[in-house]
Amino acid sequence: MLNKSQINNLNKLGKSVDQANRHLQQIARGVPYLKGFSPATIENKGIRILSKEKQLYAIEKFSCSTQKNKWVKFVPASGAASRMFAHIYSYLDNQKKTDFDFDTYLKQFPKLAHLTTQLTRLPFFELINNHIPKHIRKESSYSSQKYLNHFFDLLINNKQIGYGHLPKGLIPFFRQNKKFYTPFEAHILESIDLFNSSKDIDLHFTIDQKFVDLFWKFENNLSNRYNQNILTTYSFQDTHTDSPVLNMKDQWIKDTKGDFLFRKAGHGALIKNLNAIDADFVLIKNIDNIQLGQSNQSTLYWLKVICGTIIEIKTEINSCLHHLEQNVNQNTLCKAHDIIKRYFDPNFQMGNYTDLQKFHLLNQYLDRPLRVCAMIKASGNPGGGPFWNILDNRLSLEIFESIEFSLDDKLHQSLTSKSTHFNPVMMACAIRDPKGEKYNLEQFSNSERYMIVNKTLGGQKIKAIEWPGLWNGGMSKWNTLFTEIPASTFNPVKTLSDIIR
Repeated sequence: MLNKSQINNLNKLGKSVDQANRHLQQIARGVPYLKGFSPATIENKGIRILSKEKQLYAIEKFSCSTQKNKWVKFVPASGAASRMFAHIYSYLDNQKKTDFDFDTYLKQFPKLAHLTTQLTRLPFFELINNHIPKHIRKESSYSSQKYLNHFFDLLINNKQIGYGHLPKGLIPFFRQNKKFYTPFEAHILESIDLFNSSKDIDLHFTIDQKFVDLFWKFENNLSNRYNQNILTTYSFQDTHTDSPVLNMKDQWIKDTKGDFLFRKAGHGALIKNLNAIDADFVLIKNIDNIQLGQSNQSTLYWLKVICGTIIEIKTEINSCLHHLEQNVNQNTLCKAHDIIKRYFDPNFQMGNYTDLQKFHLLNQYLDRPLRVCAMIKASGNPGGGPFWNILDNRLSLEIFESIEFSLDDKLHQSLTSKSTHFNPVMMACAIRDPKGEKYNLEQFSNSERYMIVNKTLGGQKIKAIEWPGLWNGGMSKWNTLFTEIPASTFNPVKTLSDIIR
C-alpha cells in the first residue's frame, strides 16, 4: 500500500492513487501467463481463406455501403522517430571514442553497413546531401566515415532538417515526381482511394501531445492539395493510464525533481481513444505500414475485402438478433447457432437448455463488438499471433503477444511454435450494437492480460506495466474473425533501412 507521502506526490502529479496501487500489485504478482490456448490455423478453421468469388462479393458490399455507414480510419501514430534511428544514434556515439575503428564497427552491424551502400536510395538523400559542405562531398565517397558522420548528424540532429526530433508519421518516407510524402499524407491518400464514393474522409490519429502543433501545421499545408473533404482529428494517450516505473528491486524510481516516474502503458491504453470514436465501423492500421500509389494497390484491394466482410457479417448478426428478440423459436435459435458455428466457433453447442436460456446464451454471444483481422503467413516477422482461447466458458479467437508466453514453459514453446500466422495490425471493427448504440468497448477488454516490460533508462534496468495490447487483451472479449491476406500488404518501417524497398 502507498504511504501518505507517496499519495501526496501522486495527487500533486494528478495521478490516480487506485490505478497506481493496481499497477504496483500487478508488477508484484508478475506476468499472468496464458493458459488453455492453442494456435488458430487454417486447418482448424481459426483462419479463413476467402475464395476469389467471396473476395469480389465483399468488395461489392463495401462499395455499396460507404454512403450508408460512417467509417473512421484509426491510426496509432505516436511512434517517435528516435527508435527508427536508434542504430544511427549508436553509431554517432561510438565513433567519438578514441579506440573506434570504422571498418570493424560496420562488420559488427551488417544492417548499418548495408545502409551505408544504399544512401542514395533514401527519398531525402539529395536534401541532406546538399547541406553537406562541398569539400566533404568532393573529397569523400558516400560510404566513407567522414561523409557518413556529416550525413547522419544532419539527418537526426540538425534543427532545420534533422528528423530525429520528429514523430515517425511526419518523416518523408516517399518521393514521387519530385515531391516528398510522409506516412501521414500517405494514409490520407489511401483513405481517399478507399472511400472515394463518400462525402467525407474521416481519419483519427493518436499522437504524442507534444507533436500536435507539428501535425496541425503539416495538415494546413496539405489543405489545398486535395479536393476531397478530409476530416482529421487527433487524440492523446490518457495520462491516467501511465505506469509506475520501478527498478529491479521493485522500488519506485523518481525523476530529477523528486517526483515518481511514470511511462506510457502501451497501445492497450488506446482503447479509451477508440471508445470515443463516433462511427459505425473503424479501420485500424499502423502509421508506418503504408505504401504509396501503385505500390499500395494490393493493400487497397485487401482493405476493401476486410471492410466488406465485416459489413456482410455484421448485417447478418443484426438481422438475426432482431428476429430472435421478436420471436424466440427453433428457427430463430438455429439461425443464431448457425452464425456462431460458421464464423466464430465451429464446435459450438447450445447444450440442453430451455428456449429462453438458449436465447440469453446466443444473444450474449452475438451482441458484442466485432472485428475482422488480417493475418499474414509467419516468416520471422514480429507481431501478435492468432490463437484459440477459452474465455468466459466459451471458445474465442484472440491475438496473443510473445511476451504473454513463458519461455520456460515447454508447453508454451510447443504451442507457439505451431503458430502459422501473425497480425500486421490491419483490422476492421464494428462498434455499434444492433440498435445502433455505441458499445462501451472498455467492458470487452480483459484487464488480466497486462504485460510487464523490462527496459533501460539512463543505463539503469527498469520495469513497468503495459496494458493489454489494443488488438490483444484490449479486444479480448470481442467476436473475432481471422482472414489470410498476402505478405505484399505488410511494409512496416521500423528502422531507417526499411524505407529503402
